[in-house]
Amino acid sequence: CQPSAGVHIVLPDYYSPTNMGLLDPNTSDGRVIFFLPWQKHTMAGTTDTSCEVTDYPSPSTEDVYFILDEIKNYLSS
Repeated sequence: CQPSAGVHIVLPDYYSPTNMGLLDPNTSDGRVIFFLPWQKHTMAGTTDTSCEVTDYPSPSTEDVYFILDEIKNYLSS
């Protein structure tokens, strides 16, 4: 069993309808990206990266930029 970390970002609620999410299975590297309504916000993610177990996990810059890069076409006008 290998520990891993998943990163999600939280956006304003207007990026997803109240009762509906979006799933994109065709990302640049084959991972899945989603948008889900969550506590009056929109949660976008996810990543799944091997990591060491730590008391104070934090997202990597690379994972955050991966999510932002993959969702930018959905966010642009």
